[in-house]
Amino acid sequence: MRLSSELLARLDLPQAVAHAAPARGEFFPSRLESEAASADSATYAAWLASQLAVGSAAAQPETIWVPRHGHGSRPVPDLPFAERVTLDALTACLASQLEPDSERLGLRLGDPDEGDRQRVEWAPIEAGAEYVAITDVAAFYEYVDHSRLTQDIVELTGDVELASAIQDQLSEVMGREFGLPQGPRSSDILADLYLSAVDRALTRAGIQMWRFNDDFVLAASSERHAQLLIQRLDHALRPRGLALNNAKNRVTGGSTYRGWVETLKTRLSEAAIAEATVGGYSFFDPEAFSDIELGDLPVDAVEQMLTATLDSDEPDPYNVNDRLLPQALQILAKARSTVPLERLDDLVSDWPSHARVIALYLRSLIGVPEESTMIAAVVAVLHDGEDLVPWVRGWLLDPLARCDGRLGSRPVSGLILDWLLREHEPWFVRGRCALVQAQRHRILEQEAFSDLFERAPAPAQADLAAAVVLAQPDWAEAWVRTLRGSPPLLRRIPDLIDRTDIRAEVL
Repeated sequence: MRLSSELLARLDLPQAVAHAAPARGEFFPSRLESEAASADSATYAAWLASQLAVGSAAAQPETIWVPRHGHGSRPVPDLPFAERVTLDALTACLASQLEPDSERLGLRLGDPDEGDRQRVEWAPIEAGAEYVAITDVAAFYEYVDHSRLTQDIVELTGDVELASAIQDQLSEVMGREFGLPQGPRSSDILADLYLSAVDRALTRAGIQMWRFNDDFVLAASSERHAQLLIQRLDHALRPRGLALNNAKNRVTGGSTYRGWVETLKTRLSEAAIAEATVGGYSFFDPEAFSDIELGDLPVDAVEQMLTATLDSDEPDPYNVNDRLLPQALQILAKARSTVPLERLDDLVSDWPSHARVIALYLRSLIGVPEESTMIAAVVAVLHDGEDLVPWVRGWLLDPLARCDGRLGSRPVSGLILDWLLREHEPWFVRGRCALVQAQRHRILEQEAFSDLFERAPAPAQADLAAAVVLAQPDWAEAWVRTLRGSPPLLRRIPDLIDRTDIRAEVL
């Protein structure tokens, strides 16, 4: 993609570098790319601006299939950092134009959080709805039409150049004319803009509705009325290339719906989880537990809740357990509880959609007495779990990649080496494998490793370069010098890894 000097002047690339850096544990484990870029954001932004000025094709991201809760999976692209920054800068420019009219247009330009979800859930109760319909869009992020989105942007802003640049960037990144990459925060803004037209159409028709991301909640006067509203919503989505996920359509009476919502609130309150979480729903930072005040929190009650969730065969119509699990793991991480380790096999087999949250819990045990128990539990699951989906395998390898040489002979080195060399294994898994090997001061021979490096996409190249620095083979010094002619991101990796205070944070 090539941008004009006028459009480049409107983009705040240094700010986009900071904003595009993923929070710890957001979708993919490595933060090496973003940390290397953020170490000198001005230099990286200038380099990226030069690439966009002369025109460079966006790197095609590798797509990872991430399990959904219950059944199925969703494709998540492992975007190179340059593509994340470019998309974020373009979307930030768009958001600045939409901000003055965001309330009138019903746009949410900030990051969605658990508070937004709870407000949507309680809205029908506060409105006194007699019946409530709950539904969501089928594979929403996969089918956002780029041309339709471009038309929306032009209609709302009149900025043809910016709209076309966003369309071009999305099409290059996705490799097709539809779809948004899941993960980057910029996609949330574009997704909300795409669905806001549906919101306004339903509101004009006098329909009481509320939405969180692509989940819709509608108030109805009867069961039949609720079914008609679902049909009306589906009809409004069809011109945008979207449809409802009919398997998830639910209609319930207002009192039953209230019971679902209150059940969630009660179970959260009983364990004081709502007050003790950091960062909101399904995300926590293992390096920020100082912000959690356990006080008199009954940790054993949370342990019992986790065990009951794993053992439960009861129906869970409002996904209470799905939302409890990641929040409970935060508390147990703070308390350094080993109960999740005892049930690690059940956690990863029954709840693969929460693999990254499970891995963050495991990471919290690095450098404390429970670390050896954690390593043994992870190694056991990896050894017996050859059929684990790559998404889960990559996240389980992540804490082992951060153990700073304390792995000894325990990891299943044969399997890890097989995964590193396996051609159909996702690169984010292979990057973690290289780091695990490096933490044990074992690495491929120079020729084989260099061949792997040349074939790897940008995110994995950062991990592979870090592995050389960590393992320090006799050829490391000469090999690292070759990175001086690389883009600024790779050039920063050796200095970054040499800073021992930041290793565990970014690996």
